[in-house]
Amino acid sequence: MSAAPRYILDGTTVGTSRGAHDAHLQRDVLLKPWWSAADRDALRRIIASVAGLQNKHIADVYDLVEMNPGNGLAIVEERLTGSDLATWDSSTSRNEGEVLRVLLQMTGAVAALHSYGLSAPSLEAGHWRFDADGLLNLSVFVASPSGRGGVIPLQLTEARRAEDVRYLAAYAKQRATRHFAGPTIVPALSDPMLRELWQGAPSGAYALDAYHQRLHACVVRDQHRAMVVYRQRPMELSAKNRALTLTHPAEGVAKATISYDGITFVIKPTGEAYLNNVPISAPTQMPNSCILTLGAPTRSWAERHFITFDASQPEVVF
Repeated sequence: MSAAPRYILDGTTVGTSRGAHDAHLQRDVLLKPWWSAADRDALRRIIASVAGLQNKHIADVYDLVEMNPGNGLAIVEERLTGSDLATWDSSTSRNEGEVLRVLLQMTGAVAALHSYGLSAPSLEAGHWRFDADGLLNLSVFVASPSGRGGVIPLQLTEARRAEDVRYLAAYAKQRATRHFAGPTIVPALSDPMLRELWQGAPSGAYALDAYHQRLHACVVRDQHRAMVVYRQRPMELSAKNRALTLTHPAEGVAKATISYDGITFVIKPTGEAYLNNVPISAPTQMPNSCILTLGAPTRSWAERHFITFDASQPEVVF
C-alpha cells in the first residue's frame, strides 16, 4: 500500500475521477476514490488479475491507496489522454476499416477479461478511451450509476458472458446503421458470421473469440498471401491472383481449384484429391500449411502428384 502523498492532485477531473501526478515515477494518473475499506481485499484480488492480463486495450491499474484518513480507498489508474468512445462515435462518418478496428479492440478487451473469469461492470462508450497512440482502452473500475461508491469487476458467469456479447452486437448494429448506411454495401456487411453483429442479434452459435478472430480477418482482408508449389512450379495466391486450378496430368484423375476470398483460402476438389492424406470431396477451408495430393494411395508413387501450400497470416498492427 503506497502512501497517499506520492500522488499529488493537480486539480483536473475526468467525470468523477481526479487527476494526479505520480511524484515517484513522474507520470500523470487518475485517482478513482469510490471504495471503502471493506472493499480492500476484493480490490487487491481484482487488481492482480487485471495486471496479469497485460492487454493493450484495458487501462492499466497501478495502485490502491488510501486517500486522507477515513476517506476511503482510491484506485490509481493510467491516465488516457485521447477522446472517449462516445466522442469518437459522434464525430464524422467513419469508413469500414475504422469501424472494424474499433470493434476488434473492443472484442479483444472483453475476450481478455473473460479469459480471466471477469466481466467489466459496464461496456458503455464513456468507459472506453483512446490513449496517446490511438489505442482504445477499457476502464474496468467504474463509479456506481448512483454516484455512490464504485463497482468492482464482476465474476464471469454464462449469463454475463452472453450479456457482454449482446452489448457488443448492439454496439456493432448502431455503428453499421450510422457509418455503413451509404449506397455502397461494404464487404463487412456481407460476411455471414459478422452479419449477426451488424443485425444486433447474436445467435449464440459463436463464442466471443470467434467474432474477434473474424473481425481480425476482415481488418486484414486482401493482405494474405499463399505460396503453392506444384510439379516444381511456384505460384502465388493473393488479392491480385485469387484462384488457380491444378490438374493431375492424367485426364480425369483429379483436379483442385484453390480460391481466395480476401479472408480464407478454400479448395474445391474433384476426383482423387487428398488434404494431408485425408480424402476430400467438398469445398474445404485450407489450413495455413498443408500437403495436397492428386491421385489415390492405391496408385504408384509416380502417379501421385503433391502440392505444398503455405499461407501467411498478417497481423493487425495497432
